[in-house]
Amino acid sequence: MAETHRYEQDQLRREAGEWFVIMNDENVSEEDEREFKRWLARGALHRATYNRIAGLHSAGKRVDWENLPPPKPVRGTAKRVWITVIGCMALIGFVAWRASGAPAFWPEADTTQMAQGHADASLQYSTEAGEVREFSLPDGSRLTLDGDTTIRAWFRSGERRLRLGRGRARFDVAHEERPFVVDAGDSEIVAVGTVFDVAFRDKRTVEIHLLRGAIDVRRAQSAGKAEPIRLEPGDELRYAIEGSGNSASVQKRGTEADWTEGVSEAQEARVADLIARVNNRSATKIYLEDPAIAPRIVSGLNGIDDPELLAENLSNLYDLQITRSGNRIILGDPQK
Repeated sequence: MAETHRYEQDQLRREAGEWFVIMNDENVSEEDEREFKRWLARGALHRATYNRIAGLHSAGKRVDWENLPPPKPVRGTAKRVWITVIGCMALIGFVAWRASGAPAFWPEADTTQMAQGHADASLQYSTEAGEVREFSLPDGSRLTLDGDTTIRAWFRSGERRLRLGRGRARFDVAHEERPFVVDAGDSEIVAVGTVFDVAFRDKRTVEIHLLRGAIDVRRAQSAGKAEPIRLEPGDELRYAIEGSGNSASVQKRGTEADWTEGVSEAQEARVADLIARVNNRSATKIYLEDPAIAPRIVSGLNGIDDPELLAENLSNLYDLQITRSGNRIILGDPQK
């Protein structure tokens, strides 16, 4: 958890540094200005981080580098002064270097690199339970993560590849020559200029839903043996990855409200799936006392971010008994 938090802070500082360079370019475009305002509007941390970068730059410009006072002979003071001086010089040098048009290079703890959003990159994106968050990717694509989701991304000269570790994500893919590939479970999803959702919540089931464009899905066990499965808008592919020979059938999915807005309209959805979705969004969790309830079917509008409302709806639909214990809502069959 601490590493994830530290990574997010580092990523925010990098983004703020990039925006500082862009906004101090005399040729900054109107689109960049609009995008910068949207970035600032994402939260107080974004504004504070940007102001800190701008403040360091302003402070560095006011330093008289030719007439610096000698450090006082106090234990530890000289070291701290020179560390501060070196830091300011490095920041000013970096800003001047980037403003000259030189490519960006961001070293990470492992193999992470970024070069103007088009060279090799290795990035990690994640959300906490109950959080839905949108990210801008280096290639211009948009990534939206549902609660408790992790994704690792590599942006190389020949491809854009992302691995969904767990959870659910929406990919709004920017069109370009490099293929956009998403790995989830034993599936490889290839897309170009399209919008699709991928869910991999329980490490056993993969769900792929295409909203716009076209994607090809290839499973590891069928590599070299079968053609990839081509999905069209509205198609949904769902299968279990455990065992061998698990068939993957494509079905048309009913009209569904956008889950990224916090509402899901279930069309012939299983109770278990609805509960998994609402549990991703809330600290209050719904549990099934009787596993026989899980495959029951629900249709209609159900609040995806309101466990209380969903529990009440399911109780009314199927005459289930509700038991509450702390942040747990237990649904059981009163006949048992």
